[in-house]
Amino acid sequence: MDAVEYIRKPRAEVMDAIKFIEERRRMCKSFNSLECKGCPAFNAYELSCVVDKASKVDAKGQIAIVEKWSVAHPRKTRQDLFLEQWPEAQVEDGVLTLCPSNVSSMYRNSYGGCANYGAKCTDCCREFWSQEVE
Repeated sequence: MDAVEYIRKPRAEVMDAIKFIEERRRMCKSFNSLECKGCPAFNAYELSCVVDKASKVDAKGQIAIVEKWSVAHPRKTRQDLFLEQWPEAQVEDGVLTLCPSNVSSMYRNSYGGCANYGAKCTDCCREFWSQEVE
């Protein structure tokens, strides 16, 4: 996305400051932060990053770079990784139906059963399976 495309975007679609910082950090971590080889924000001529504090690139340009990378590299969730291994697992309303207590001891009580007894299963599953992973 170039600066003209960015300016034409409706304001609701422009990345907010918090998301920009989070996605910039994620982008930097995905490349070796010491080398930045292949990073779209690396300026090879000046050997600098165009999305850091000392950048000469304006804010809109920096946001456009990070936003484009973010769209091309969506965050992965526990569910994404699980479904890569078991694509035929049962999913209802967009969430795996596998109880978190079957895969995480944090969700088990002292008897090995569900520690969230009485909670709505769909809410518990959604919370667990939508957790982001690196």
